[in-house]
Amino acid sequence: MSGGASHEPLVAVVDQVPVEDAGSVTSRYYDFQYGCAAAACLEMMHSTSDLDWVLCEWHTDYVLGMADGSCCLVSIKHREPNSGQWTIARLFADGGLDILFQRWLDCGRPGECRWITNGGLDQKCRQLRDSCAGGDRGVVDELAREMAGRFGSDDLVAVGDFLAVLRLDNDQSRATDQRFVHIEQVARPALVALGLSPADAGKAYDAVLSLVRAASQALAGVPGVWMRSNSGNLDSAALVAESVRNRLLRREDVASALRSEGVAATAQLPNPSSTGTTLTKKLDRGEIVPTARAAAARARMEWSSFEMARTPPVPDRPSFSRLRSLLTASALDAQLNAAAQAADAPYGNAMLTDMRRRVGRLAKDGDLPAGLDADLLMGLVYDLTARCEIWWSPEFDVTADVHE
Repeated sequence: MSGGASHEPLVAVVDQVPVEDAGSVTSRYYDFQYGCAAAACLEMMHSTSDLDWVLCEWHTDYVLGMADGSCCLVSIKHREPNSGQWTIARLFADGGLDILFQRWLDCGRPGECRWITNGGLDQKCRQLRDSCAGGDRGVVDELAREMAGRFGSDDLVAVGDFLAVLRLDNDQSRATDQRFVHIEQVARPALVALGLSPADAGKAYDAVLSLVRAASQALAGVPGVWMRSNSGNLDSAALVAESVRNRLLRREDVASALRSEGVAATAQLPNPSSTGTTLTKKLDRGEIVPTARAAAARARMEWSSFEMARTPPVPDRPSFSRLRSLLTASALDAQLNAAAQAADAPYGNAMLTDMRRRVGRLAKDGDLPAGLDADLLMGLVYDLTARCEIWWSPEFDVTADVHE
């Protein structure tokens, strides 16, 4: 600038409260909504979950699809800390409960609707919450008569049916705390359920959150799959199907995101300690050379990464059971031979030499999955050692803290 620039305008920018500051509030609303959807996605990783998919920004904030074919409409209402408790009037004025009722009617009356908030409920709202969840249809019908006008409907049966499937949930953390709570309560258990280390739960949670954000913006589909130029792709049905595809998150989508950020629980090197791990204890008892400790831990880590990269998500989860059986049988022969030659002396090194030779032959001549070599097979041998299927000495109590 000519004549020199003054810094006073900058001071005015940073020292004055904006006239309008709705942007941060709006951002927190969407972050809260995405976090709630991400938590549902993470719960899909558990074998006991009956949730199959999450459809974002479709009719409501998102839809939960169950394994039995039913679904649940979800409406999220973020509440600022200074906004006060929800009242019955606010449930309709700001909470959109009447809109959720209409969406429920439009969608063919699904078996459940959820209205989720991080705000407090006053006494009457708590009574409504408990009555809807209580299963007493007489109580629900009485509520329908009282509240039909607020729903803008004179169909008391429809209002009663809606209230019977409505669930109000205000047991949510503040938007600013949500990420930390979800990492501990949802992300870590999801990683464990997939056999992954919970150490990188923060990265894993953020990866799933990014998936939800993309799906909410109709960007979750794989680029290039759908082409506008294809015949019929501008028909209404085709456009709707494409829009759904871009907003839909299935188990495999979430599992893939978690696997991309996590490592197998067995893939991490053991923490050093005075007592060692099961693997190192067993190698020590066989008096195998010290270098084998680090080599075994690293080989096991490589095997775990290989296995998890080739293991699809639940429920159809195959294993390398045949390969495990072959290696366990080979280890049996190697142990018998080494123990017979060593009499009462430690035989771990002799067994290790024989086992490496056997594994080398299997890698060369065996019909193995692509990418498997002798080093990876030894990683599986050490994994079987850690799981107490292979021993390098006579069996002993691996829980004991003192080495003899």
